[in-house]
Amino acid sequence: MQQLELRRNLKNHFEAENKLRAILNSTSENNLLLGKDYKVLSFNKALEETVKCLYGSELVVGQDFRAYMPQPFLDDFEGNISRALTGQTVTLEKEISLAGGFGVVSFPVFPGRKSKRGSHRRDHQQ
Repeated sequence: MQQLELRRNLKNHFEAENKLRAILNSTSENNLLLGKDYKVLSFNKALEETVKCLYGSELVVGQDFRAYMPQPFLDDFEGNISRALTGQTVTLEKEISLAGGFGVVSFPVFPGRKSKRGSHRRDHQQ
């Protein structure tokens, strides 16, 4: 009986995860979920392709995302993620010659009602 219930719960969990992945992977915006230590927890296909195009490397869960931040943006990036982890939503728009500009929204992610899991970052080109 417990094994049947466990299988049913696992099936429901995987179905929900697959639906969420389908939604995130259908957008052209870069989506990234970071832990408090800046380590990559999850990302969508758009970000995977962007990192591959810009850096020629694969983005991997567990990597420190700061390695992908150009030095001129690193302080802003760390500050914005820190602010997001306090519960603030942070919006940043920058114009850069390479891509014409981009916008970034960083906001906290709460897996439960009270604990912060990490920060979500959504990038879009202008």
